[in-house]
Amino acid sequence: MKDVSGEGRTVLFVSHQLGMINYLCTRGIVLSKGSIVFDGGAREATESYLKSVYELHNTKTSIAFTPNDALPVQILNCKIMNKQNQETLTFDVFENVYLEMDYIVRRKTGSVNLSWSVEKNGEYITSSFDTDNSPELLQERKPGIYKVKTHIPNPIKGGRYNIASVGVGIANVESLSVERNLFTFDVEENSYDPTYKSYSTNRGGYTVSNVKWDIIDFKEI
Repeated sequence: MKDVSGEGRTVLFVSHQLGMINYLCTRGIVLSKGSIVFDGGAREATESYLKSVYELHNTKTSIAFTPNDALPVQILNCKIMNKQNQETLTFDVFENVYLEMDYIVRRKTGSVNLSWSVEKNGEYITSSFDTDNSPELLQERKPGIYKVKTHIPNPIKGGRYNIASVGVGIANVESLSVERNLFTFDVEENSYDPTYKSYSTNRGGYTVSNVKWDIIDFKEI
């Protein structure tokens, strides 16, 4: 697309993938209910969009989705919580962020996986399938209502993050349903003094490499 636009053509790119918008585009337009609410630089447009999303979702810690009987498998609800099962949107760098969901299997179904994804500033950070460590779930799911709990790998650096999606799909074929922009949560540096830490928020990056350096040899000079 960059090659085409470099030839003097105007390319209209419509997407919710904010990282790709920042990479590919120079101008951004944000629409809300059919009206233009922002028109300017691409990065400023994504920031405007994220601000509106954060303001809408930042106080929610649980969401129920509209049942759709046409779907063989569907996530019914989702909530975000800490280790103590308290619903919250604020976590420490070294604290697990848990997601709890109820999902329904309406008909015996195979090759299905559930997923979530996390973004920061519109850029993809990480994701997970419920079949990653339970491949047997791809074989068959019996009809019923299931309650599952999972967590986002920690530690991640301080900052504001977005549960960008939870969804159900047929593995490597299609998405059955995807719910977007569920929760906005903050990770804070409360359990340590970040001044001399490599993973201080102001040093950039997303993950914390809290690893030990072992001295395996020393010769005095």
